[in-house]
Amino acid sequence: MTQKTIFVGISILLAFFASHCTQQNNFPELKGPYFGQAHPGTTPEIFSPGIVSTEHSEFCSVLSPDGNEFYWSLTGTPFPVIVAMRQNNGRWTEPEIVPFSGKYLDYDMAFTPDGKQLFFCSRRPMDGIGPPNDHTDFWYVNRDGAGWSKPRYLQGPVNSNAQEYYPIFAQNRTLYFSSTRPGGHGGADIYRARFENGAYLEPENLGPPINTENFEGDLFIAADESYIIVTCYGRSDSLGSGDLYISFYKEDGSWSSMKNMGTPVNSEANEHCPILSPDGKYFFFSSGRSRHPDYSEVAITYSEKIAMMNSWGNGRNEDIYWVDAKIIEELKPEGLKNAESQ
Repeated sequence: MTQKTIFVGISILLAFFASHCTQQNNFPELKGPYFGQAHPGTTPEIFSPGIVSTEHSEFCSVLSPDGNEFYWSLTGTPFPVIVAMRQNNGRWTEPEIVPFSGKYLDYDMAFTPDGKQLFFCSRRPMDGIGPPNDHTDFWYVNRDGAGWSKPRYLQGPVNSNAQEYYPIFAQNRTLYFSSTRPGGHGGADIYRARFENGAYLEPENLGPPINTENFEGDLFIAADESYIIVTCYGRSDSLGSGDLYISFYKEDGSWSSMKNMGTPVNSEANEHCPILSPDGKYFFFSSGRSRHPDYSEVAITYSEKIAMMNSWGNGRNEDIYWVDAKIIEELKPEGLKNAESQ
């Protein structure tokens, strides 16, 4: 990918933000949690239409632990970039591409529990110069006053020569993620790496029933590790392309069977990028359901998704959705509900 192509792509996005804000009368006055929007019920709704969810494709959203920053990945260039809005003096700023993104493919962001670091996936080369890497690794930025430091490569055993996707942290800073590294059960599996003495230990494969011979991708882990939500491909009870599945941690140290979260969360389109708001009230995910009346256009396999992420030139179209998080409690197995009530 040439520097000229990159420059043109970023210029298009910047022009979009500029024209968008002009059309919105120098950007609307957005105040309060979640940009002051009416909150959703148990039917998923598009999040912030016209501001976050636009004619471009948006996915991988995350809120800072204090709720004052909102980040997401945006396509509209030859590759995804990371975009952010911040709440200053009670008012949300207009979307901006973050300073550390825009030159290489960047997406799949996650805050550490203290909010002092932001992890993300990137294809940037180790030295930050030259062509992109042929696989995604985890990078992070540190809080630097009101901004962020330069990106740093995550040293240690978590990164590999395979693909690493979608980092997410438990409250104890255990890192959960998806990887295509050798030795797994399928094309991609879910792993966790415990954090001890300031470093991550060797990743552990979660094994079945979380991982199968199929593909397990984007995920969310509860802060207390009591449940996990995973984007799964190729399962027999799938409603479409990628579906969101949930599993609960049991007292005996095992995971309950993976349960398809069903409608209205899942559809015939691709659902992925699960995340819970810091206050635990709302569940966010990405979907292409509203973009294509013929869902066969977006029903992709995991291998096709990887190919898409390698090229980003075939019209990927998705929006960010949110829904009341009580749907998660409703999916809990009766045995676990009964155990908690005793």
